[in-house]
Amino acid sequence: MKLPLIILILVMGLGSCSAPDERSDVLRVGVPALPNSWGDPYRAEGGPPAHTWSALFDGLTRLDEAGVVQPALAERFSTTDGLTWIFDIRPGLRFSNGAKMDAEAAAATFRWLSSPAGRTTLIGSRMRDVVGIEVRGQNTLILTLNRPDPIFPRRLTATPIVEPEAWRTLGPVGFSKAPVGTGPYRLVRFDERGRRAIMEANPYALRTPRTPRLEIIELLDEAVRNQALISGHIDLGRVGLDEMELLEARGLTIVTPPSMQVLAIALITEGRDTPLDDVRVRRALNHAVDKDAISRTLMAARGMPSGQPASRVTVGHDPTIAAYAYDPDLARALLREAGYPQGFPMVIEGVIGALPADSAIYQAVAWYLNQVGVRAVFRPSPYATMVRRNQTGDWEGVDAFASPWTAAPYNDLRKPLEAYSCIKPQPFFCDQALAASVRASNVQMDPETRRRSLISLSRAYHEAAVSLFLVEQIDVFGSSPRVRNLRIANRVPVYEEIELLP
Repeated sequence: MKLPLIILILVMGLGSCSAPDERSDVLRVGVPALPNSWGDPYRAEGGPPAHTWSALFDGLTRLDEAGVVQPALAERFSTTDGLTWIFDIRPGLRFSNGAKMDAEAAAATFRWLSSPAGRTTLIGSRMRDVVGIEVRGQNTLILTLNRPDPIFPRRLTATPIVEPEAWRTLGPVGFSKAPVGTGPYRLVRFDERGRRAIMEANPYALRTPRTPRLEIIELLDEAVRNQALISGHIDLGRVGLDEMELLEARGLTIVTPPSMQVLAIALITEGRDTPLDDVRVRRALNHAVDKDAISRTLMAARGMPSGQPASRVTVGHDPTIAAYAYDPDLARALLREAGYPQGFPMVIEGVIGALPADSAIYQAVAWYLNQVGVRAVFRPSPYATMVRRNQTGDWEGVDAFASPWTAAPYNDLRKPLEAYSCIKPQPFFCDQALAASVRASNVQMDPETRRRSLISLSRAYHEAAVSLFLVEQIDVFGSSPRVRNLRIANRVPVYEEIELLP
């Protein structure tokens, strides 16, 4: 495969003039992006930043490979009413600077997140229901909420605990360049010019790493990451679906774990008179797109067709709900029945390059819709623009947008169900009956009752054709023959388990 000269130059330099570290004890990981806030873990949630932060920090809880919540810094947690949560912190923990990690240290994180400054951060906003923080003895932390929350332990998987004295003395900006956590690695330095985070094993880590050193290297371009793996400049990285055969032919290993999300096109119905108000039109769009073909040809059959909000690894998934069948004749009939025999124009916006094969999938969707008379055009849009539109509800000139049903990083349906409902500030779709059912599930503490409630909601969202459901998304990782024991949990490598051959 030939690449443009500039890409080859970037591969050789990995974004800088330095040569790769040839030491056999260094695990080199290529990622799409380092965190914009560097070592401040409260400005974002999941996504590329998690590749860096998961090496440096722990939460009170974690998600395992199956997406099940497990103890982490807290060895156990419990509640009797969903309002008062008791966390027993593991004894003898220390941060990477040697400072004690106990219930008081953990409480300091939640006090800051509950402060006016903390509330302005994304993670602080996720903790807005915390109204009481109490420490009992050295190892018991009690967090009180203003309303029952059955998924509170899942939320805490994305709430890293930071060393309180370093956070207090350095402030968020200073701490971002000298972070202190309990993760398997501690930061040596951020090489801002070379766009890499250089780390060494944390001697106090709860999760003791098997590899002494770790470098996380920002390689924005997928083709660059592919070539960096082939050339041996990195040992592990996110790669593209379209190059899997080439990479495997070069002796690399490819794994495709589920990403806890369903790719979809959100259909905007609020604040306008639109054909999309009619459920027959929304169903027509779903029948117009061949999801099986998209899965086979664009996702190498790794992402399964879907017709519901939950991926098969997420609680609430109903295996009896099939994807909408590809039936263009039925799609045309539904459009005629709804009063649109000639179709209508439709502008779809979305961020591309965020998920495997997303650009090709969105273009394919537009092509399929055109075949039944819906004159669809897909228009790429910057991430910042889509965030602004979502926050303000300003969808002028747009009829639909790419919006995965994303259960990550908690692997729970609450967040995506709320996003596709009247509960969302500035909603793009609103069905009051559906919203009432979502609210009821949000406070249902019995796990089995809540599971049945979420399955019922998955069925209701399917029947209402709330979105144009497409395929379950996956993550694609490639690793060199040096890498052993590669596991992926919550969309990032489990660094401490990885061993390197000489």
